[in-house]
Amino acid sequence: MRDSGLAGQLPDLIAQIYDAVLDPRRWQAFVETLGRSFGGTCALFAQDGENTATVVSAVAGMDPSFLRSYAEHYYKTNVWIPGMKAAPSPSVLTGDQVVARAVFEKSEFYNDYWRPQGLSHAVGCVADNDEGFLSTASIIRSDRLGAFRDAELAVLQVVTAHPGTLRGPRARGSGSAPRVGRAAHRPGPG
Repeated sequence: MRDSGLAGQLPDLIAQIYDAVLDPRRWQAFVETLGRSFGGTCALFAQDGENTATVVSAVAGMDPSFLRSYAEHYYKTNVWIPGMKAAPSPSVLTGDQVVARAVFEKSEFYNDYWRPQGLSHAVGCVADNDEGFLSTASIIRSDRLGAFRDAELAVLQVVTAHPGTLRGPRARGSGSAPRVGRAAHRPGPG
């Protein structure tokens, strides 16, 4: 989507977040809109606690087999998690800001998990990062669309920093979310 149209989508994105805070079943609609708005091949909302388990509340545009492989193995190889855990909230960080591109491209996470999906660029919106709890919304896209531009990051910063927005699943629960990681339930197909 063109940068000039993104700012016009802010009211809808923020309204969808507030709807999801009141009704956790609506997180799916939010991540679908978020991914579509920013050309995301995959958009997801997740929380990651001290125990290394991740709760994936909603996913848009990801093949279920790749989500299962993340749950079974690749969450342990995600080179961005330490950097995201160190980020203040609210913040918006590109993958290249968290881990140097050259390091990322040599990682198992990139070569065995991302490249087969045609993914290359990510941005993580850290909405909540306190008391050992990390809540993020991520948008991931292909090389064809390129790195995230400053105008896109500015819009995501507004969405992430908006009072009470992306913190909703922590306060209200995330519905029937699959858990990813140690002592976690594996997500089913679909």
